[in-house]
Amino acid sequence: IIFDEIPIFNTSNDQALKIKNIGQDELILQSVDISENFSLNNLCHDTLKSQDFCYLIIGFEPTTTGVITGSLSINSTAKSEPTIIPLSGTGISTALFISPKAINFTTVTLTDLEVPPENSNKETSESVMTVKNIGSKTLINLTITNPAEPVATFFQTNTCPKNLEAGTTCFITVIFDPAISGVFT
Repeated sequence: IIFDEIPIFNTSNDQALKIKNIGQDELILQSVDISENFSLNNLCHDTLKSQDFCYLIIGFEPTTTGVITGSLSINSTAKSEPTIIPLSGTGISTALFISPKAINFTTVTLTDLEVPPENSNKETSESVMTVKNIGSKTLINLTITNPAEPVATFFQTNTCPKNLEAGTTCFITVIFDPAISGVFT
């Protein structure tokens, strides 16, 4: 499994690895281990019946710059030797620290949608993200924009200057403001 370049201390998009028992007998997963700098979310039960399958979710979380290699080791009753899957990714330097990396908003209640929007009792939900230049140089032309349609239920305001000096922190307030019912990402 090969991951894209990921800034150090950040997390990649996960990749799923499907395990399927193609034999006639039960497959017992004895152990599943992964190298440092890679993450594992094991969604498998210890036993897979014939033709059953499950997923291992693999992520890359580099702590150093450069090419990082590792492996995923699966011990099972399928064979006496463990199955070794090579893993690699590249950690890149970043001067921008952002926290949190993801936001899960609470449920927002919509009421009185028939009245004009200025008179409705619509709620919004907000979350604040911290942005810090952890590098030694000024970040030039920092741009933060609102999402484009059709995801216009999320907006942002921020205190970030166009040029963020080394060691400086600013904040982004992300607002969830849906106009209709539903789940939005």
